[in-house]
Amino acid sequence: MKMWNKLGYYRVDDIAAFFFAFAIIAIGVSAAVYGFYGQDIDIRGEEARVLNYKIYNILRHRDVVNLEVFEENFDLLDAANIDKNIFNNGDYYYRIKLLGGSEDKVIFDGNPDYGIECDLELENLDKIASKVFPICHLTIEKVNFGMELRILTASNQKGERI
Repeated sequence: MKMWNKLGYYRVDDIAAFFFAFAIIAIGVSAAVYGFYGQDIDIRGEEARVLNYKIYNILRHRDVVNLEVFEENFDLLDAANIDKNIFNNGDYYYRIKLLGGSEDKVIFDGNPDYGIECDLELENLDKIASKVFPICHLTIEKVNFGMELRILTASNQKGERI
């Protein structure tokens, strides 16, 4: 006659197999969670391009430069549908230059250090470590009457671990 263990198991190898299977499943779930959530995300380049695209769409309307943008009371962030709270957190920058008219027009907003860093990065692109500097995007276009439109945007929103 067999003696039953009052805990419900009568053989030790069943208990060992249960804990071994539990350990394998736990390791597999942990590896999957780490693989999915443990990656750094760097979206600075895409954010700089999207910011440049939105500003470009406000500036260029039917192949003509929208000069209202350079007026004192024009709100570019509102017109481009960019959230001011997110833009003004210190991780973004834009500079718009219209060169070649009766006078050069320049407007900028955001973290002014990024303007200097982007100028350095665009001059010495191969020497700059992209982890330190913001990612910059520059659009240069010849526009009506020999003028040149330059839109420089930068993002240093490095992303976080999810």
